[in-house]
Amino acid sequence: SLTNFFKFKGKNKIIIAGDMLELGKISEQEHFDIINFILKNDFEQTYLVGENFSKATEKISLPENIKNFKTAKLLKEYLNNNKTADKNILLKGSRGIRLEQLTEVL
Repeated sequence: SLTNFFKFKGKNKIIIAGDMLELGKISEQEHFDIINFILKNDFEQTYLVGENFSKATEKISLPENIKNFKTAKLLKEYLNNNKTADKNILLKGSRGIRLEQLTEVL
């Protein structure tokens, strides 16, 4: 979970969060709550993946260390040119977002 990862003593923490597809009516609020948690805590970098996160961030200005990607494939292309060596990474999202394709570039 994000809370446990935040409490983790290691440095260089990166979050890769994919949409949560199974939330129904509460989806928008839950995605917004995760973004707020990330904004209030110290993470080196955050990558948000999916339409729900994109929609939740439309009305807020994100700092430079939080980036949005519509698909995991687009994030994979970005990570090919922006390596994440020697980082502690939390990879979390619904299976339908296909974040597993990122493991080869992490």
